[in-house]
Amino acid sequence: MLKYFFVSLALLYSPLVFSQKSLIKTVKEHYRVDPFHGSFSAFVKAFSTDTALQKKEILLQTDTSTFYAGGQYTVFNPFDIDADAVEVAFFEQGANVQGMGRFSQYNYQITGYFPHTERSLAAVKKNYKKLIKGMGRNYQRTVAESIGGKSSADGEIISFFFSRLGGAPISFSWQKLNDSNQIALTILLRLQQQKNELLPVHIPRSLEDADIPPEIMKTLRNRF
Repeated sequence: MLKYFFVSLALLYSPLVFSQKSLIKTVKEHYRVDPFHGSFSAFVKAFSTDTALQKKEILLQTDTSTFYAGGQYTVFNPFDIDADAVEVAFFEQGANVQGMGRFSQYNYQITGYFPHTERSLAAVKKNYKKLIKGMGRNYQRTVAESIGGKSSADGEIISFFFSRLGGAPISFSWQKLNDSNQIALTILLRLQQQKNELLPVHIPRSLEDADIPPEIMKTLRNRF
């Protein structure tokens, strides 16, 4: 009986292990500063002091505000297409977790901007599909949604979940931007801090209670 118990555990956790491996591989290939290498404090220092990060904007954590760091890469492009610009941001987002109180999630977002042409759009969609394929099939579920509205004429976002109750540790999106008349391709990594480490987010949370501080929201609107 014990043997079958361990077999059941292996079957239960194998998809989680494989999905984490594919996520870590994707992060290493597309982020200049790896959040899973070393401590949380070492990552924040390496990211915010990276000489390749230009046009920096850093908001330190205070009693009334959360941490934000972002800027533009001038010599780094993780996408398959030549980008007009590559921008990145790492910032804290608060959320109320049912039964667990306040919980801080960190978002690590990188976006490439490309000219609004049919050729560029086809290339962005191809890269988008490649990113999705690179995640494999070992997630509990994926959610794809169309993007449209005042800021975006068209697009799609797809999120990958480790479990049916936890948050999505990674999302990919492409969209046509109305304001700048560009096409954007984005990777959004969601992280949580445990002691002095960053891990893919997996704690169940109420998305409706998610709270991005106004000063960070303003910076994101201006930059992204």
